[in-house]
Amino acid sequence: ETLMRDPEIQAAVLKAVETERIDKKKVMMRAYRYLTEIVANYTYRFIEVMSVMLMWLFERVFEGIVWRQNEVQLVRETMKTKPIVFISCHRSHLDYLVVPYVLYMEDMVTPHIASGINLNFWPVGPFLKMGGAFFIRRSFRGNAIYGLCLRKYIEYLLKNRYNIKFFIEGTRSRSGKMLPPTFGLLKMVLDSYR
Repeated sequence: ETLMRDPEIQAAVLKAVETERIDKKKVMMRAYRYLTEIVANYTYRFIEVMSVMLMWLFERVFEGIVWRQNEVQLVRETMKTKPIVFISCHRSHLDYLVVPYVLYMEDMVTPHIASGINLNFWPVGPFLKMGGAFFIRRSFRGNAIYGLCLRKYIEYLLKNRYNIKFFIEGTRSRSGKMLPPTFGLLKMVLDSYR
């Protein structure tokens, strides 16, 4: 609702009303639907429950997870004054679980995680949203309002010092090899920072 009052979103709505010649309420509802589709529903209680489940899973899948305390301390000190953007590669579905798990185990806030819209199906989507996932369409070229809503949401997260995690390839590797980077989300983060 805060984002719906943003001057840039309001200007984009008015521009769409003029170019498409439709009612302003319809365009406002479209923008509201986009934001509802995108935003996370981060719930700390759900994070606590997931940590128990992940501990059980990781004990069975891995021999152990190792992290360096000096690096964790650096992350902790940085989080005191500014948000952190975690950018990693995406070779499996465990990639988006390990970093939040380590942060939780070290008593730090877990990040909001960019996820593909293909994971927003019932019952998985609502659970992922409670864990901090925000959903992004694979392609939204030509949809100025959707792109603006996504950019404003990322800007909102960073301004309010929420941590973000996304994958530089933009999608999960099917072969286990690194994919070429995509720069859309990185550009939005850098634009928000500027």
